[in-house]
Amino acid sequence: MKHFLKHKNIVSWVLVSAIVLSILAYRDFNSIRTGLNAKATSLHRLVSQRADQHDAHLTGLSALASANEKPLEGMMLNLSETIRKFYSRIEHVDLIKLDKNNPETVFSTRYSHLAQDDTRAINDAAFASDGRLQIIPASNGYFLVKRSPNSDNARYGLALFINAEKLIENELDFNSNTQIDLKTNSGMTVYSVGQLEATNRFTRNISFSKVLGSRSQPLTLVVTLHLNVTDYIRWQTILPVILFMVLGIVFSQAFLTQRQKTRLAEERALLGEHEARIAQASRINGLGEMASGLAHEITQPLTAILSQSQAGVRLIDARPDDLETLKQVLGNISKQAKRGGDIVQRLRTWTTHSTETIETFDLNSVAEGIRDLTKADLKEKGVTIETTLHSNPLMIQADHVAIEQVIFNLSRNAVDAMEGVESGYLHLSTYIDQQYAIFMVKDNGKGIDEETLQHLFEPFYTTKEKGMGLGLSLCENIINRYNGQIEISNNDGGGVTTLVKLPLKDNGTGQ
Repeated sequence: MKHFLKHKNIVSWVLVSAIVLSILAYRDFNSIRTGLNAKATSLHRLVSQRADQHDAHLTGLSALASANEKPLEGMMLNLSETIRKFYSRIEHVDLIKLDKNNPETVFSTRYSHLAQDDTRAINDAAFASDGRLQIIPASNGYFLVKRSPNSDNARYGLALFINAEKLIENELDFNSNTQIDLKTNSGMTVYSVGQLEATNRFTRNISFSKVLGSRSQPLTLVVTLHLNVTDYIRWQTILPVILFMVLGIVFSQAFLTQRQKTRLAEERALLGEHEARIAQASRINGLGEMASGLAHEITQPLTAILSQSQAGVRLIDARPDDLETLKQVLGNISKQAKRGGDIVQRLRTWTTHSTETIETFDLNSVAEGIRDLTKADLKEKGVTIETTLHSNPLMIQADHVAIEQVIFNLSRNAVDAMEGVESGYLHLSTYIDQQYAIFMVKDNGKGIDEETLQHLFEPFYTTKEKGMGLGLSLCENIINRYNGQIEISNNDGGGVTTLVKLPLKDNGTGQ
């Protein structure tokens, strides 16, 4: 045991140190990521502003190009040179006469002719435009193409060649392991600067990606930072943690050794007293549980006997000649008295360690018995009872008295929940669900709040002023004993539905 505690203590300190290192590494990693996001956001804002300026340049040049039958070359040249002077990223201005078969350059700021492939690409982009600017990736940048005039009758294709290196030029002091990319919507890279090292299990890449704010140039700016593990786990951080771990192991081992000696001495002194207390508590708990269970179980038939007796007295006063109904009331009293006797007998059987009385019976008969037993009392309370029974017998194996007591208890709970409700309605039904016989108790009472639903089956939990909180707990224990289940839920329109599920004896045929 001593060696086990020693090794456990070492492992604990190693785990604590690893957690501390992970927290510190995450803090540094997160700090680096926050810094990259801040710089990348600033670059994104700068590039978006620059890209927005291209729209205005194209608009002015297009207006000048299409103002006359033929472009005024001198004025085009002056405006183009002014733009290039103040915006060095705009390297060239090209104007192409549109022709699906033989496009030609009308104006260009280049010293040499525009390449035929570029001429064709600008021509095709202008024809394909629906009014929006077109982007043509090219070496070290891209062409930004506008049709002129901007209608289906356009005569020219106007293009600015944007130097992407100057477009993303900045003074934000990015890390040397940072790569910056401009990409089109289709994922094609327009420009890339910087080189990432090959990644492995000890490296991480932090990436920022966002579409430019310019509507005409929806390029995506991607900034990626390559990190080695030493960038966010530094020796200055590791050494103090290791020293802390070693000192912690040494001091905690000494403390645990002394504590173990003290604990052993205390355990020897308290062992005898502890065993005596456990034995006494077990006897008290057993007696208390038996008394509570007996009180709750016998209360149900006694309540029924009282109710039927009162009904009989009222019947004699109101209709002294109605012997048939009086006979039925006396028969119900007899049944409840027998049920009380059966409960006491089962308690006696339990205390003498005898087996339960298991028998095969039809669950429909329980519904009929509950209906006959409660009909008179429910009528007095203004509650309508209705039964819908499965057409075939639902044979189950259980203690008949115990199951009947469970159903009776659930029915009484439903009736209590309808107190103060006009036109109370209690529906008892039986049906088959796969391998289970289902007994359903449904009412239109006040329902159960969500907090109470979560504690319904806890012993000694009750919302009744004089309740003991054992009814549903005992019902659940009884049903579980026969591999069944109890489910209680609120109805959409008010009231509660309770389902008692018990395994069918005949594999779910119901025959």
